[in-house]
Amino acid sequence: MKVKVDNASWVIESRKIVDSVNLEILSGEFIGVIGPNGSGKSSLLRMIYRLYHPTSGLIILDERDIWSMSAKEVAQNEAVLPQESISDFDFTVEEIVFMGRTPHKKIFDVDTNEDVSIVVKALSRVGMDSFAQRNFRTLSGGEKQRVLIARALVQQAKVLILDEPTNHLDIRAQLEILELLRSLSVTIIIALHDLNIAATYCDRLYLLQTGQVVAQGQPQDVLTTSMIESVYGVRAEVETRQSTGRLHIIFSLNSGLTQNATNTS
Repeated sequence: MKVKVDNASWVIESRKIVDSVNLEILSGEFIGVIGPNGSGKSSLLRMIYRLYHPTSGLIILDERDIWSMSAKEVAQNEAVLPQESISDFDFTVEEIVFMGRTPHKKIFDVDTNEDVSIVVKALSRVGMDSFAQRNFRTLSGGEKQRVLIARALVQQAKVLILDEPTNHLDIRAQLEILELLRSLSVTIIIALHDLNIAATYCDRLYLLQTGQVVAQGQPQDVLTTSMIESVYGVRAEVETRQSTGRLHIIFSLNSGLTQNATNTS
């Protein structure tokens, strides 16, 4: 499914949080939205999944204005993993995943054999089938993200939108989640703060600064030394690893202290 953001802005109290943004995402792409804290990443995603109404401009799904679609239609086409956690709710893993079938049901509909089959397959796909009866609150951060991805899969949406899904996860859990996402046959729009992860997994990047897109393209075209220094205010050494062909970025402050990409936002 093609997603287009057409000159969209979101203004609150006379302040432009998102400013005249244009994005065009093709079916099956893995697109990263990056930028410092406060650059408008989350607000942009919330416009794309119809939580925020653009002050101006359009959000278009396959040639249709998203605000001309019903909430149910949007949920059938877009699945969302927001930053906010639902960990305070007392549900089993299976119950959480079944919630993803809601857009395909009428009120008071019972779960069918097809629903059960879809949920079982999704839990297996994310490696959580043995956790079906576990309480969601007892899971680790990485396990919770896997369950929420399973919920998105049973929604059978064509677009998956994730707002910094690797936050607060250890390195192994981060890589497992990104590898899982990369294996899915859907369009993915993901906000990330880790630039090395963005360079490794994303087909293309949109870099935001104060609500505007200041660079877009393939990782090697966006994550340049000059652009990182301009947007993030740190020195950056960008190199391509011969062993993997992937970009790797090392950051330093004026004092000469180095730091990993995970600490730049």
